[in-house]
Amino acid sequence: MDKAGAKKGFGGVAIYDGKACLLESEMILILLITNVYGLNLLAQCRPTLICCAYRAPDINFCNFILNLNNCMANIKLDKCDFVLLGDLNANMLSHSRNKEKQDLLKFVRTFDFTQLITKATRVTESVKSLLDVILVNNDHRIIDSGVVPVSLSDHYLVYCVLKSGVTKAPPRTIEYRSYKNFNANSFIADLNNVPWHVTESADNIDDVVFICNKLFSEVADLHAPVKRSRVNLNNLDSEVRNAQTLAILNKNLYFKILA
Repeated sequence: MDKAGAKKGFGGVAIYDGKACLLESEMILILLITNVYGLNLLAQCRPTLICCAYRAPDINFCNFILNLNNCMANIKLDKCDFVLLGDLNANMLSHSRNKEKQDLLKFVRTFDFTQLITKATRVTESVKSLLDVILVNNDHRIIDSGVVPVSLSDHYLVYCVLKSGVTKAPPRTIEYRSYKNFNANSFIADLNNVPWHVTESADNIDDVVFICNKLFSEVADLHAPVKRSRVNLNNLDSEVRNAQTLAILNKNLYFKILA
């Protein structure tokens, strides 16, 4: 939080974050003259740099824009989503013809930004003005934006909602049977030597199923051993299909032998 402007009756800059674990660092940008603070959010897919700026009315606007330009030289806009918001004390309403607006529009065009706020953010009995802006470099990632009237301040709240990425699933370990050295004739011969008759002493059908599965698994483990492998779930589709196909073939062979 910066209260430098409060001593002269002006505003300041403050950034609050509800989840501190998302912050990579506390302050990325600090310009004492322009009151610009930035936070780098560790987004799910693409890094997001959110900056909050304030220009006091007595600060020269040309110097303010110059400092912003110097600040942008240290930001790789092609590598992150960039959001700059705050009270710049430049009326951006469509009918406004002030020099500050033209200088800010030039800055916006230079870096191919989009100004999201279109409605007045400060409304009094005599005048309406758009002083609080939100500048973004990837407007296609903005789901919603606007102005919220509040009675706590003479400035309304401005907001924007960024589209969040999809978290990639972490790798996991799966089990599968290896048919690299599988010999069908040898497998069938070993199955024929299995003492299936032991199931006759079982008391109920559940015991019969348990014994059959155990006898079959012992032979299957010799000819197609179970192996473990780490897989990336994002590329699992083809592997799952192959595993399902082998499982179906294995099941069909099992029932064909029993018949």
